[in-house]
This record gives sequence, C-alpha cells and structure tokens, in this order.
Amino acid sequence: MKLKKSLVQIINYFISLQKQKKEEFLKDELSSLTVNHFYYIDAIEKLKKPTFTDLAEELNVTKPSVSTMVNKLIAEGYVYKERSVEDGRVFHLYLKDKGKKIIDVETKAYNEFIRQIKSILNESQLKKLNDILAKILNNL
Repeated sequence: MKLKKSLVQIINYFISLQKQKKEEFLKDELSSLTVNHFYYIDAIEKLKKPTFTDLAEELNVTKPSVSTMVNKLIAEGYVYKERSVEDGRVFHLYLKDKGKKIIDVETKAYNEFIRQIKSILNESQLKKLNDILAKILNNL
C-alpha cells in the first residue's frame, strides 16, 4: 500500500533527522542516553515541575520506576529535585542546563523538519496537511 509506505518513510526520515541533530549538538552526551532518558526529560519539561507521582501518571509507569530513572538523571546531571514548600514529603523535578540542552536539540530537529515541509508545500497544501493531521490526531 502506497500510503503505508509513504508514512513509514516520513516517520523514518524524521527519526533520522532527529538523531542527526542530537548527534550534532550532543556528541559525547548521546553515548550515555537511552530512549527512556528522553521520555523522562520530555515529560519533565512538558509537565513543568512535576512530582514523582505526576511523572509516573504521565509516563504510565510505577513510582519505583520513576524513582530509579530520576535518580539516574540526577546522577548524570540532567535533572534536580526540590522539596515542596507545601508538603515536605513531596519533591518537584526540574531540568538542569544539561537537560534543557536536550530539549533545545529536539526542538531544533522539529523546527528543521517543519522548515523542510514548508519549503516543499505551498500555503494551500500546508493548510490541507494541517487539517488532515488535526483530524487524525483528534481521532486517535
């Protein structure tokens, strides 16, 4: 089926572009990062000062799993935790500069992908693409 092949090619292209951008900007960092690291860093950025429970719910994992990964991210210098002022039993998670750099690299990869799409399609085609993607996302 042509559609399936085209979608797979586009997804694979985006993944390779994202990997290339990460390799460009994070040369030595990539060796120690796993896909899980990226999921956690993205979720911490998205949630803005999440607790361990918030992160577990967002990623659909257990709190012990979150604790293990967060401790690794802290040890590797991507994340830090701060005790909540409202509830001393709770910690909020924040990205350190090293973690923010990963978000910046991902953003650059997304922006490059979007720039390339905009250079290929005219305004009418971009609107149609946007409408189609919105319909797909709303029905997933």
